[in-house]
Amino acid sequence: TDLTIAQVNADCSAVKNIHRRWPHFIGYPQLTSTMEKTMTHAQVLIASDDPESARLWALGISQRYIPAVAVRLEEDFAETQISGAFGLIALDVSDPEPQTVALCRGVRAAFEGPILLCSHERDERFHVRVYEAGIDESITKPIGIPLFLAKVMAWLRRAAMPTVHQYELP
Repeated sequence: TDLTIAQVNADCSAVKNIHRRWPHFIGYPQLTSTMEKTMTHAQVLIASDDPESARLWALGISQRYIPAVAVRLEEDFAETQISGAFGLIALDVSDPEPQTVALCRGVRAAFEGPILLCSHERDERFHVRVYEAGIDESITKPIGIPLFLAKVMAWLRRAAMPTVHQYELP
């Protein structure tokens, strides 16, 4: 079944409440302050042309206390409002290069946060073009779920850090 953002947020809130009442509850790792901060400020959007892999990635991310939404790239993604609602977007594509580069440019124009692109493309020139189109990380598939999740968590941590532009200099 498809989960809505509200359902995922409710599930994450329930897990946080369990840890507040019973900090040594078996079955979930102890929440750290970094996890709490990331959990309250980020949602991950996974847009894929492979619904099964998107669902698995979203499940893995949500098990790390991060709300994750999986949408079909061809249909649902065009209707998804991406500006401001998400902390990270992961694109999983099989399209040829011109369509993928155009997609990357379009997403970057509408979204300021980190964008990860997963593709089967191994040609270095392709990766250079998608970086030039605004992608923050281009990942060659196949990629294991643990490595994918580590990359997502690293980019979310980086996105949560304040930048020099957020402070007034004397």
